[in-house]
Amino acid sequence: MTLKEKAIAWFRLTRLPLYSLAFIAYSMGAAAAHATYQQFDGAVYALGGLGLILIMLNAVILNEYVDYPSDCLNKNRGAFNAGSGVLVEGKLGFSEVKAGFVLILCAIPVCAYVLIQLATEVSATSVLALVFIGIFFGWGYSAPPLKFSYRGLGELVNSLMHGPAIVLAGFVLQTGMWTSSLPWLLGTPLFFATLAAAILADLPDYRSDAEISRKTVPVIIGPRLTALLASGFIALAVIAGLALWYVELIKYPLGLLILIVVPNAVIQERAVITMIKKADYDRHMTDIMKYADLQMLLFGLLPLLAFLLR
Repeated sequence: MTLKEKAIAWFRLTRLPLYSLAFIAYSMGAAAAHATYQQFDGAVYALGGLGLILIMLNAVILNEYVDYPSDCLNKNRGAFNAGSGVLVEGKLGFSEVKAGFVLILCAIPVCAYVLIQLATEVSATSVLALVFIGIFFGWGYSAPPLKFSYRGLGELVNSLMHGPAIVLAGFVLQTGMWTSSLPWLLGTPLFFATLAAAILADLPDYRSDAEISRKTVPVIIGPRLTALLASGFIALAVIAGLALWYVELIKYPLGLLILIVVPNAVIQERAVITMIKKADYDRHMTDIMKYADLQMLLFGLLPLLAFLLR
């Protein structure tokens, strides 16, 4: 394999483009801290963002390794499900993936130490707590002994960690405040949008997941009920997003742009309903997931811009 092919394989493994949504949510938390409490440290923001990426990358690599058996069975691999496929295709070896995991794991405490030295407004305990939470739930998604995704909790954990938890991290690193309801409220639309996307993304995997007793939502309740549940979460995400504007957490006039999520949700709902009518679940979900991806982007980007431009 050429050096270029190896580099492409590593890029596929990391799935870096998907981290942009998480970084936007993290930035939303930091922007909310600045707009509300006039507290912002650029160095802390940058280093916290680096730590976020390292923790996510470490978890992604570990889950790729642990999920290898189910990835081998899956015939509907896509951008949002069934891993990157580099282990299944032999593009990278297990020893290489292990080495990458260990290397990034070693970088996390170094990043945390420097962050503690820089974050004068935030206690070392807060920084370490954020690191622990990220690693605990990131590793626990697929890896034993927790194996959240094998116990019917994977989608819930994924949505919490990519929604309110990341907004909270951006907020806490600037203010040191854990008790404010603001980051949780801001992360609620993102939570429901991510939850809808997560259970829809599991639909193509439900046969292979069932074979290895991985209890995802589609395996537990079946694909049809999963699609109906996702439809409900899409609607809840819109309601929660509009509520942010209604109670003026995101201010007029920029906050009015949150209405963009309504037509996107309608298109997404129609695509889900069509899938339900056709009972067409065992396939790639690209046609639906592109709208889900856009919805998550809007629920992160629009509040972020509203806080930045106050």
